[in-house]
Formats: sequence, structure tokens, C-alpha cells
Amino acid sequence: MIQPKLKFNSEIQCYFIADKLMYVYEYTPSKYPNHPEPKLITLNEQDKKLAEQFATISNLIVGFQKIDFLKLENNELVLLEIEDTSPHMNLEKLDENLRKAVLNEYKKNIYNFLKK
Repeated sequence: MIQPKLKFNSEIQCYFIADKLMYVYEYTPSKYPNHPEPKLITLNEQDKKLAEQFATISNLIVGFQKIDFLKLENNELVLLEIEDTSPHMNLEKLDENLRKAVLNEYKKNIYNFLKK
């Protein structure tokens, strides 16, 4: 309801395992194709702290969570949504080393939870 009324440059999707930031994609809107290809990015320190704040507040201790922001024309991030599940993790688009690191961290997170 609000997103169409905001002028933004892109959508930033932050992927966490519990509250640990693993990777970030940026989607720039496009008329073609309907679903733009994500670009792997690194957040600046201020934006990273903002994303980590929301991850901490959500208090998810097991599994993946995705925190999405709109990047406004002035480069400010505004929260769009927080999801505790996401079928669109785009793991296949990660390079092999990062994908392995993410999956290993996920396994470690689940095993540590099961040990409790």
C-alpha cells in the first residue's frame, strides 16, 4: 500500500541466519524483465547496523530471516518487511564459496538449537 507511493531506487534484501548477516542483494526496478536480477552488494556500516537492529528486534534465533528495505532516492533505507521464511533466498545465484558458507552456518545454527 505504501511502496507505490514512495520514490525509491531499489529494494535491498538482507539475508540472515538467526541474527547473523550472511549476504545482501539489491534489486533495481525494471520494466523488463518483470523480475530483475539481484546484485550481490555490501552494506555500508550505517545500513548494516540498521539491518542488524531489526534482526535483533525480531528475536529469531533459529533459521533464515530476510529483512527488506527500500532504498530511497536520497539513499536512505526504510524498512519494507521482515520475513522468517522466504522461498526466494536466491542461494543458486551465490558463488560456490559463499553458498557453502551460508549452508554450513545454517546447519550449525540448526544443530546448536537441537542440542538445547
